Amino acid sequence: MPAAEFELRVKDFAKVQRDPKAYEIVIVRSDDVDKSGGKVKVVRLDHSEYAKPGAGLTTIQIEPNSQDHVTLRFTITDGEGKAGRYFPIGVELRRADKTKPIGIPITTHAKPHVRKELLAGKTEPEDTPWSPFSRLKLNEPLYTLEFDVVRLRVRAKTDPEGRRSHTTYRFAIFIQEPISGVVRKIDPEIENPY
Repeated sequence: MPAAEFELRVKDFAKVQRDPKAYEIVIVRSDDVDKSGGKVKVVRLDHSEYAKPGAGLTTIQIEPNSQDHVTLRFTITDGEGKAGRYFPIGVELRRADKTKPIGIPITTHAKPHVRKELLAGKTEPEDTPWSPFSRLKLNEPLYTLEFDVVRLRVRAKTDPEGRRSHTTYRFAIFIQEPISGVVRKIDPEIENPY
């Protein structure tokens, strides 16, 4: 079972690529994790520095005290939360801060393209495609997108002083309207904690 489930509500399919208000993300369910002072949700929504101007809460933040990996599931719905009008056909991931490598691969199997050194917090590879994303599932069940995010234990080279607590990824979901065959792209963000 996913650690968190979302609805990606498409309010205006024609404008979804140009207008960040044409869609919204809603948390349907999220597991709890222990944190000093009580329990908190595994994920929360916020507004990141990389969000498009005028965007609402489109940044998915993963709780730093969560498990080593979390599974996220998105159901693509219309503006009223009903599935069936659109389905996901692809995913694009890239680093929001544009440090290299910018493009991030995602696998469909259990092991992400991550070096053991990254998971242990020892080093960040130079221009080598690596990724904390794995187990991609499209339309299993229909109208859903699901994947795992592995928590990395290394800070980006762009943050040598350790001012940041996460890496932000642009996360584009390509959706298709079955009736017309038209494809659109929605691109929120994911913050992966160190």
